[in-house]
Amino acid sequence: MSFEKEKELSKKLKQFKKMLSESSAIINISSKIKKLNSEVSLTRKNTDETHNEIQKLAGESQKLHEDIIKNSKEIGDLRSNEEEAFKNFANLKKIFNDINNKLKEKLSEMNGIREKINKFQLEEDEKRKLEETIFLMLSEQIFSG
Repeated sequence: MSFEKEKELSKKLKQFKKMLSESSAIINISSKIKKLNSEVSLTRKNTDETHNEIQKLAGESQKLHEDIIKNSKEIGDLRSNEEEAFKNFANLKKIFNDINNKLKEKLSEMNGIREKINKFQLEEDEKRKLEETIFLMLSEQIFSG
């Protein structure tokens, strides 16, 4: 083999080695790209799952929020009704207390009258007994003498 031919082959060998080296780098890069694509795909899948879960939780949260607003309105209505009922209760209690006080006065008056009636009945009973006794005594005197 001639020196020129060997030189040329050597040159081509260097080029092939260089191309091989560059190809290895490209293969490594391609491998890394495939790996990164796989990771991106997995991450995208996880992101989609997380997004769906967040949407589900957001829906539940919205429902809870709407329920809270509804309950809050009901509580407001109940408070309004409670205030009205308490005012009504206070008025009825005042009326009851006024009537109860009048009843106590009437009962007190009635007890005073009852005492007078009882005293009068006692006096009447004593009078009747005295009259009966007098009548019996007179009857005895008339029939005995």
